[in-house]
Amino acid sequence: MANESPRYSALSFSVDKTTQLIQTLTAQGGLFVAIKHEQVVGFIAGVVIEHFLSHDTFACDIGVFVLPECRGGSYFLRLVKTFEKWAKEKGAQEIQLGVSTGVHPEQTVRMYERLGYKMSSYGLIKAEV
Repeated sequence: MANESPRYSALSFSVDKTTQLIQTLTAQGGLFVAIKHEQVVGFIAGVVIEHFLSHDTFACDIGVFVLPECRGGSYFLRLVKTFEKWAKEKGAQEIQLGVSTGVHPEQTVRMYERLGYKMSSYGLIKAEV
């Protein structure tokens, strides 16, 4: 994901920080992977937290990614459905999924919309601060 993303490939990559995140998400159940021939070909990771203005909870993704050669099949759909089931079990009252990589954002949004998601926000970045 970091290599393909125009946004993330510009950042320095920390194996230690990524390993720590994976361990935390694995322990808390917020990391799900897609496997093909005993190899990880995709993932969805996220958390269930309270809204900042309410005690209502929602699930949001930290990242969703499927290797280019595995796109167009059912991996993305199965990952999202698994995340939705987990979020519901954790008591989330809504799920927020986004596109932060810059990799095929329009196609990804269309996939989310086919799964019943509606556009609710936009994300913007200013790199030169």
